[in-house]
Amino acid sequence: PYRRGRRLSPPEIPNVGNDDVMEGEFKPLELRNFRTKFRDLDQSGEGHITPDELRVVLGQCGMNPSDEEFTKALAEIEAPESQISWDHFLAFVLRIRGKNPEQRRVHVTTRAGLGDAHHSYSEEEKTAFVEMINSSLADDESMQGMIPINSSNDDIFSAVRDGVLLCKLINKAAPGTIEERFINRKERMSIWEIQENQNLALNSAKAIGIITVNMFPQLIIEGRPHIVLGLIWQIVKMGLFQKINLVDHPELYRLLNPGEDLDAFRNLPPEQILLRWFNFHLQNAGHDRRVNNFQNDLKDSVNYTVLLAQIAPQLCDRTPLDLEDDTERAERVLENSEKLGCHRFLTPADIVSANQKLNMSFVATLFNTWPALEPPAEEELEKLQVIIEDENSNESREERAFRNWINNLGIDMTIDNLFTDLTDGLVLLKVIEEIKPGTVNWSLVQQPARMVFHRMGNCNHAVDCCKTLGCSIVGIGGKDISDGNKQYILAIVWQLMRMHILNFIKQLNLGSGEVSEAGLVAAANDKVRQAGKATQIANLRDTALSSGHFLLDLVSAVEPRAIDYEMVTPGETDEDKQFNAKYAIAAARKIGCSIFCLWEDIVERNPRMIMTFIGAVLSGQ
Repeated sequence: PYRRGRRLSPPEIPNVGNDDVMEGEFKPLELRNFRTKFRDLDQSGEGHITPDELRVVLGQCGMNPSDEEFTKALAEIEAPESQISWDHFLAFVLRIRGKNPEQRRVHVTTRAGLGDAHHSYSEEEKTAFVEMINSSLADDESMQGMIPINSSNDDIFSAVRDGVLLCKLINKAAPGTIEERFINRKERMSIWEIQENQNLALNSAKAIGIITVNMFPQLIIEGRPHIVLGLIWQIVKMGLFQKINLVDHPELYRLLNPGEDLDAFRNLPPEQILLRWFNFHLQNAGHDRRVNNFQNDLKDSVNYTVLLAQIAPQLCDRTPLDLEDDTERAERVLENSEKLGCHRFLTPADIVSANQKLNMSFVATLFNTWPALEPPAEEELEKLQVIIEDENSNESREERAFRNWINNLGIDMTIDNLFTDLTDGLVLLKVIEEIKPGTVNWSLVQQPARMVFHRMGNCNHAVDCCKTLGCSIVGIGGKDISDGNKQYILAIVWQLMRMHILNFIKQLNLGSGEVSEAGLVAAANDKVRQAGKATQIANLRDTALSSGHFLLDLVSAVEPRAIDYEMVTPGETDEDKQFNAKYAIAAARKIGCSIFCLWEDIVERNPRMIMTFIGAVLSGQ
């Protein structure tokens, strides 16, 4: 077989009857899954299954050999009277695989394809990610035939080729992001349809906060491991973290420190909330240790053992603490987590090796499955109601859109919260420099800005640079940014985003003359008119925009294949307007546009967000 550019000579397959040798050819997690499925089908308890049952196990494990391959392998293992024992089963799987020796747990280095660049990825993490995907999409009937994906080989890199799997994962991480009727689903898709799906996936991922810098459809179609796994990890992480907040889990109120501001707590990143949740239970258990990271503080599984015994004493206890071996203790921890209903996707070795991503994912899974926190009292819920209303506000929607735009500009800093992460001025200055290189005088910038006056100085310089660029920021000073004033931060970031859009339009020389909102509207009207469409708008607040028809016509004018007008609704009812708005967003993303607005922004005619939509489509950004 050929794998990653070098030829592997087929080694000898272990003899049937040598269970220890054969079991050594499989990963612990994989071996455990095989053993569980084998025992489930061995109803008699006699230690063997039939060939038909063998096919069932193989299918459940993502292996579907042809009839010829199945018959050949079955003959080679020489099972007596078609009674397939455990060691016959292992021998069969090894023969189906050709006993690929690269099934070991290693870090694999791959050539990037251009130049001499090399990238490494972890086999452990790849296996775990695939197991998470299989668990997440196991109940999705439309994914039958694709799920489960074999976690023991490189099938994941071909599974993402048509973009369907990525779109499905994005909807799991952020439900409703992609209207599934707009995903191309055919047994045989053209390269255009595959490209559309990849564009839809990447631009939708970008819109929900995933950083896709240097990720391109062609790289995913080619199955570049470091690109595919980097994207999958971000999506999986978002899915695990999506409900770690006060809106979905108001009982997190219990984790507030004495005197801590509720607004400050809600702005904590999910990783910090998980650590605080972990330590809350360790403290209540009377344990003398605390967890400050997802690596060395967890590698001996002692803290895990105490946590599980504390949150689910009816199912778990502290007996694993009596074990001297860390790997054995980790195995007991994972067994106990399964009692709580957690799907197993990591191995004891992953815990002992202090794998940060997998430990963090495991802690998030424990929280999502079994938070074990008392619900807040009625008076506490009244305070939380303000947060719930704020999360659904226009201001919050704009904050997410602006934050995701900044994170995908390609600057060397990322932000989790627009209102807290811009207060030192550094991110703003890097955004300004990205929009117009040479604007920032870096000799005046303090990096890092640890002191208050350093942050203030950076923010003052950022405001001065915005004025130099021609941004309209009357009445906004550096102190407003340093203090985290939401209204002023939204205003200044919008001005920068607006300038970024108009710069693209100016470079295209669309012939509308004025490079402004009015010029943008004129250019959009011209584009639609030239395509033979009758829809026109007077401005970015035009009531006609809420039907979605103009934006659909604009996308069609740029790429006629993007819109199927048989799907377009009259746009008269609220339901029709919502569908058309979602269709316009999906279609624009499918032709490669970075769209950060939501369907609500279109229906409600939010002029800022509609401007970003029109600008992105016209510029082909």
